[in-house]
Amino acid sequence: MTEAMQGASEQIERTPETLIDTPYCFGIMGNTGAHHRVRSMWGVMAETYGEENVKLWNSYLSQDAKEPHRFGQMATELGGLIESGRPLTVFLYSFGAVEFTHAMDRLRSMRPELFEDPAALSKMSIKLVDPTGFFRGVTSAAGYLKEAAELGSLALLRPGSWHEAVDSMILYPPKNMSNEEVSLMLRELYSEHSHVVKQPDVPVIPFGEPERHYWEKLDVETRSYLEEIDRYIGDFRQQGNNEMIPVLMSLRSKALRQKQPWEILDRQYRPKEDHREAVYSGQYYKEPRMDWSELSGVRQNAQALLGLLPLLRRAFFGAQVDRYEAMIQRGASIEFLTPEFSVFTPQAHLISEATHRVMERFTHASQTPQPESIYREALK
Repeated sequence: MTEAMQGASEQIERTPETLIDTPYCFGIMGNTGAHHRVRSMWGVMAETYGEENVKLWNSYLSQDAKEPHRFGQMATELGGLIESGRPLTVFLYSFGAVEFTHAMDRLRSMRPELFEDPAALSKMSIKLVDPTGFFRGVTSAAGYLKEAAELGSLALLRPGSWHEAVDSMILYPPKNMSNEEVSLMLRELYSEHSHVVKQPDVPVIPFGEPERHYWEKLDVETRSYLEEIDRYIGDFRQQGNNEMIPVLMSLRSKALRQKQPWEILDRQYRPKEDHREAVYSGQYYKEPRMDWSELSGVRQNAQALLGLLPLLRRAFFGAQVDRYEAMIQRGASIEFLTPEFSVFTPQAHLISEATHRVMERFTHASQTPQPESIYREALK
């Protein structure tokens, strides 16, 4: 962890009056959001708010070792920020929305006087990215579980799926097509999965020109293979022939991942290194690595599991929607940010006072490889 991140809590506690109008960003990552994903997202947040004005927590659903008083620390930091009167952006990705309500409940028990003012949260702007636990009723909860299972099967068991094809165009966008052409092509090819198509009245945050050039990390053979596929895709696009492109897209996404045991009969080219995993595990991120220990041993894992159980109860039985509506009643504003190709059904309609935008090209999982392309605008 960088010194700036470690000192964020101290900065909160000693906020001088000169910082009263300086915005601060407090965030919690989603499922599997370990230290390597934190450091990627933290970079664009620090660029937007300043290093000393950002605190981004890893996910409880990760292999990072958990701090014993995690939610007490979160509550203390949030209390200091609310009391300071500084403009506060709260970034909550997926399961981070559950952890935040847990921390806020802890804060309410520690400092109930903060919530006596009906405008106590008037400086708080909450950004919900595909939040966990937003549904009303058993049927809606069952639908969410089905979508979560679908995401797992797409990401882990079907490397050539449409989901992986879209993902490959975020990590390694073709060099022979413009950024806008790629987004339009994906929307045409996978229109049944695009929330831009399904919700045409919702504003869209454009996917900016990618700034992270992972192409440079590819081995020569894989790079040449992808470039050849992209040439064919470009030719078919010019001909107006979209029938073959999904097949090529499937081959393209497979060429970024090592062959799995169950794919023994697959004769298509596969690389010696898993380039997709290399990106997501942080091997190619430009931010410096952080010293962050991982869970090890039976005792650590058992303690983490015990701490997870109340969070899971909160996610599926804790009336998440009601908690966020209560925050609105105390002055908070809420915006839903939906990845265009998320497998989760947007739930922005559950909170009538909330706003909603769609993040072009993103999937639920692809928040960290190219964060600058979306979050410079999304964090505003």
